[in-house]
Amino acid sequence: MQWHGAGDDDDQQERQFTNYQVFRRLTPLFHSQRRAILQSFALLIIVTSCSLAGPQLLRLVINEASKKDGSEANVITLSLIFVVISVLGFALNYLMTLIVSRSGLEIVTDLKERLFRHILQLKVSFFHDYTPGRLLSRCESDSENLKQLFSHAAVRLASSLFMFFGVIGVMLYEDWQSTGVILLGLPVIGVMLIVAMRVIRRYYKRSRKISAKISSFIAEYVPGISTIQHYQYEEKAKDKLEGLNSELVRARVVGEILSYTFWGVFHFFEIMAVAAVIAVAAPKVARGELDLGTLIMFIEYLRQVFMPLMQISEFVNFVQRAFVSAERVFALFSLEPDDDRFSQVSAAEEAHLVPAFQDKISFNDVTFSYREGDNVLHGVSFDIHAGETVAVVGASGGGKTTLANLLLAFYEPVSGSITVDGKDLKSFPKRAWRKKIGLVLQELQLFPGTVRDNLTVFANDLPDDALWRALEISKATGLVEGLGGLDATLGERGNNLSQGERQLISFARSLVHNPPLLVLDEATASVDPITERNIQLGFDQMLKSRAAFIIAHRLSTIIGADRILVVENGRIVASGTHEELLAEENSAYQHLYELQFGQES
Repeated sequence: MQWHGAGDDDDQQERQFTNYQVFRRLTPLFHSQRRAILQSFALLIIVTSCSLAGPQLLRLVINEASKKDGSEANVITLSLIFVVISVLGFALNYLMTLIVSRSGLEIVTDLKERLFRHILQLKVSFFHDYTPGRLLSRCESDSENLKQLFSHAAVRLASSLFMFFGVIGVMLYEDWQSTGVILLGLPVIGVMLIVAMRVIRRYYKRSRKISAKISSFIAEYVPGISTIQHYQYEEKAKDKLEGLNSELVRARVVGEILSYTFWGVFHFFEIMAVAAVIAVAAPKVARGELDLGTLIMFIEYLRQVFMPLMQISEFVNFVQRAFVSAERVFALFSLEPDDDRFSQVSAAEEAHLVPAFQDKISFNDVTFSYREGDNVLHGVSFDIHAGETVAVVGASGGGKTTLANLLLAFYEPVSGSITVDGKDLKSFPKRAWRKKIGLVLQELQLFPGTVRDNLTVFANDLPDDALWRALEISKATGLVEGLGGLDATLGERGNNLSQGERQLISFARSLVHNPPLLVLDEATASVDPITERNIQLGFDQMLKSRAAFIIAHRLSTIIGADRILVVENGRIVASGTHEELLAEENSAYQHLYELQFGQES
């Protein structure tokens, strides 16, 4: 399934699953815990047998005690056996709970890891449209709901079903007439159960959507707290969150009302069933056709019939929540990875599939749109030759960054093609292609860890010499030495560095693998003039013997480029060197130059 974007109602963009489909996808998750599941079911059979034996022993105790010639020793012995069986059932049930809880934790931990790995392989467009809060809700909150299903609800549900059918079997054997009266009401209860599951599922699905919105709201607003406080936006933000919380409460309250109404109806049916059994059996006891112990046994078994049904009704809520969460998790799994065609290809094989980039990269009549019918690029054509520096300038929104995204294979053209040494970019693995590109973005991303971790992006096979060489070229050697060397610790997002220092680390990272192509997207837009000057001093060495594709607002950074492309409204309106473009009368480039440097200069 392809991802086409998401708004607040993002679930409409994803595959929808029925309960049966969710169940089929949940079943394989148990395979890794087959041994624990078999142990649990063996214990479950013993625990159920202990529960079924309890009323039988209770009958014997009552009948023995009510006899005129009853033996006190027999009563004590039977009572002790009853206690032993009850304690044994409790102990084995405790052991079974431990086994199931552990296996449930392992299943969900594995599921979270698989989900995170899958998300990392999705297309960049998915992350543009899908907020961090929603992803956090899927990976953590929904997965936790599944943990409860695997570690608690599933075994309890199985236990309730075992107990229900076991009790019905024993009751039919003991007195089929009295049992038949009870069985007449079970179809009604079954229909109620099915209807309740469908209705309650809708409300819990809605509550999960609203919970995801709340997570998204918090994840997006907390990082911007300084802006919120500066513009005194606290009250409006609070009102928005209160609105979402009120919406969540309404959805959950309706679901809980339906749930507890359903549970209350079960209590009513239990009372009516006990009354029916007493009405049928009491005359038999009075006539001596039925002993008192058997009547008590029947009432106890009746309680054990309705207790599993009540537990099933209670688990309806839980199972519905878990199935809704499972559907949301599996919806992410249904999205195709970015480079799925080469998922079975090794890294060594990938490298052989990508051209060495010895000639040129060509954009051939490329048209592209993020949304269907709204083109961002219109028939763009140009070349980037090996060793050549090509710069792109133009007003914001003209399509400059889109060109870089296409070059990095984050997106594919709607029409036209991008070729590398004559081969279509679509035809080779994107991961291997991106290894040939050094990337520096305006929005910097540094990770918690050491300088070494951030330069290598946690790859452990790069020698220190390569790292120091990259730092030297990017003029960042003094910075790293001042921090304490390659093993100096950086804060989250490099918050212990200035903007310019973070940018220098980013420049060095782009050079570590000695790529034949650099892509710089507004790389110096956020740095001060002194840092920009230092970066400029290292540019000549950075660009030596490698191609570069530079997007810039500051023309001072690209005056020495081999070729400058001027982009307006998704089209290349001019191409040439700085001197050639500046010599054109009333040109777009001349206008940009005058805006930045003044007409006299």
